[in-house]
Amino acid sequence: MGRVRVRQAPRGSHLVSRRARATVQGRHEDLRAPQGRGRRQERGGAVAALDALGGSSNETSPDVCEFWQKQLASADEKLSEEAVELLARHVCPNIGKALDVLEKKPKISSYQLEAVCDREDVSTADKARAAGIARARATNTKSDAWDRASGLEALMKCDADAGKKLAETMAKEPDEQLQERVKELLSRK
Repeated sequence: MGRVRVRQAPRGSHLVSRRARATVQGRHEDLRAPQGRGRRQERGGAVAALDALGGSSNETSPDVCEFWQKQLASADEKLSEEAVELLARHVCPNIGKALDVLEKKPKISSYQLEAVCDREDVSTADKARAAGIARARATNTKSDAWDRASGLEALMKCDADAGKKLAETMAKEPDEQLQERVKELLSRK
């Protein structure tokens, strides 16, 4: 396996290099089987190639969006997580697929939920769904304090009133680290 070579589209262009797509697809297939020490480098190259397809603009071509949506089902957690992040940050139709992954995989960062709620092109229903996922993460007592606080922060971004009410309740939790983080979040608003 050689290096991952990606030819990034010029800035402002929404054209996607076929070679870049093929490179990521090829790396994606290769990553399914363990390859020893070089596997981590290959995965990093595939993730970087995925990101390069997006370019610098938030406006993204339908081909790239479709490709990222296919990567959501990747067996490789890093590729799947990167695809969720890219779909959350860029203007792509059907954000629901990324929300499905965020709902099923609670270890993927809640910051992607915040990114979804920040976008103006996302429907009210999808923002409400993102708020529901954030609430579930914040109230999951099996998660650690950091994950719960991240869920709360995302909820406060998606639905400020619901987030503030939940934060006031969570401020009474026995976990000191969670209490600190909740107080910090409450002081921001």
